[in-house]
This record gives sequence, C-alpha cells and structure tokens, in this order.
Amino acid sequence: MTRRRSIDLDTVRDVRRRLAEIARDHPHALASERLAQINESTITMATKVFSLRLSEDTLALVEQARQAVAEQNPGLEISMPDTVRMLILEALQARGIAARPSGGKSAGARRRA
Repeated sequence: MTRRRSIDLDTVRDVRRRLAEIARDHPHALASERLAQINESTITMATKVFSLRLSEDTLALVEQARQAVAEQNPGLEISMPDTVRMLILEALQARGIAARPSGGKSAGARRRA
C-alpha cells in the first residue's frame, strides 16, 4: 500500500498566484507555440546521474549565478542543480561544442548585451 502525501492547499494557491503573475507579466512565455516547442524538446530527453565535488568558492559563484537568473526572471525559482546544468550548457555553447538555441544568443550573451 502506498502512502499518500497530503496536499498543502496554501502552497497550491501560492503557486497558482505566481503562475498567474508570470502569465500576466510575460504572456509570450506561455504562448502555445512556445509551450509546444518546450514539450517537444523535453519529452524524449534522457538523463544520467552525475555527481561532482565543488569548492566553497565555486559553490558561491554558482549561487551568485542562480540569484542573477532568479532576479532576471521574476517568479522563477531555479534550483542549484538546474543552475549548474545551465552553466555547463552555456560553457559548451561558448566553446562551440553545443549548438546555440534558435534565438541566437545564449542567456549569458543576452545579459552582457
């Protein structure tokens, strides 16, 4: 028998409120063609668990990057693992190893522009 987790209705309300704010402030982010593009790219993505050790100094820099992304995208709560994935992808794109998104510039290049 599986144990059911209770639903925190206050959290659900808060998430719905934040999503409504994002939809209001950034309607292009929820455009149907954008959502279709996201769904197509993430449905078949296979992942592999990978762990690494980072120094306190490097972790502090990753935290700064996470905070910068959160400030640039109000309402977005990005995790440390997501931040590390983003930074690795941006580094690979900067070296020409990974293709850049169809928009042209990476997030880092857009910030510097």
